Amino acid sequence: MILDIDLGNTHLKWRCLKEGALVLGRGAQPVAADSLPELSGLLELLDTSANSLRRIRMASVASLPLTRRIGEKLRQITSVEPEFAHSSRQCAGVRNGYRDPAQLGVDRWLALLAAWHHHQGCCAVLDCGTAVTLDLLDGQGQHLGGYILPGVHLMKQAVLAGTGRLAHQAELAWEPGTGPGRDTGQALDHALLVALQSLVQEGLSHPSLDSKLPLLVTGGGGKALLPWLNTEAEHHPELVLEGLALALP
Repeated sequence: MILDIDLGNTHLKWRCLKEGALVLGRGAQPVAADSLPELSGLLELLDTSANSLRRIRMASVASLPLTRRIGEKLRQITSVEPEFAHSSRQCAGVRNGYRDPAQLGVDRWLALLAAWHHHQGCCAVLDCGTAVTLDLLDGQGQHLGGYILPGVHLMKQAVLAGTGRLAHQAELAWEPGTGPGRDTGQALDHALLVALQSLVQEGLSHPSLDSKLPLLVTGGGGKALLPWLNTEAEHHPELVLEGLALALP
């Protein structure tokens, strides 16, 4: 059995695979910056099947101390040494487009590997998490670079934190919609959607790409954004975990 873990800034996602890529279990839960997540569902699964666990593969964009603590906890429970994925110059048919390949977030890198595995051609990956990222691949597997925006909740928090009076008038929850807002919360929500739609439109119009290239959407906020993208898109909620298996086969 293989345990794959995607440790983000706010959530930890995991899935256990049997030989042949059969998924035995999966889960996700919030992560606090200063404490270990409970990992309740995962620990229950490991308690009954730890003897058959032979590998732990991890991708992390969380802080180094938290990453180390989670890795040590898993090592203590399973006696298996976690293997960590890192961004590289080239892997699984994809060439990293960053000037310094190590600076590309490993979650974005793994999502690109999985996207190439799905389409073997030009495509775009929109990851909607704590940050929103859009990365582009051409038809030869060359990463053309990408875009980064704060995620919708970070953007909304930034506006509300800087405008004390507005903070009492708008909820943090995001309710996307179109047209001018009729109250403060709606005006913020609709403007955030326009920003995300503009990002996607700009990325998909890159001159090196086919005008009908596939757009793969992942991340915790991806499903909610799908109906508002004004373009066809595929939802792949485990794209990073899929790429982990390609980076560490």
